[in-house]
Amino acid sequence: MLSLSGVVDDEAFLALMAGLDPRDPDRLLGNGYSERSVRGFEVTASAPESVSALWAVGDDRVRAEVLAAHDAAVAALADWIEAHAHIRMGGEVVVVDAEGAVAAGFGQHTSRALDPQLHTHRVVANRVKSPDGR
Repeated sequence: MLSLSGVVDDEAFLALMAGLDPRDPDRLLGNGYSERSVRGFEVTASAPESVSALWAVGDDRVRAEVLAAHDAAVAALADWIEAHAHIRMGGEVVVVDAEGAVAAGFGQHTSRALDPQLHTHRVVANRVKSPDGR
């Protein structure tokens, strides 16, 4: 709905996290944010240690296959989150058939200690389209 796909554009990401339409930064998406607002949620999907080790020592073909499997798992997780997430409307937690969850993924291959750790950080913006069009 927002024509976002592919490589994350810094300006579009920052606009979205500010509650603005990345195509038109003067257009607010929904209500504005306050000091107490939650702008987004971070979800980290980490491959098991053995998978990360295989990715680290594998040849180019193995590394590509392991990364593709990890990316498919992260995409499945994003689909599950969009299908099962709860939202708050009017101060109450409700379940609605909202659509248009937007998430940016940032893949990393090492831990803070620089050990192999294949993982992806997904930042899910606190914006969806409600059934009434809001």
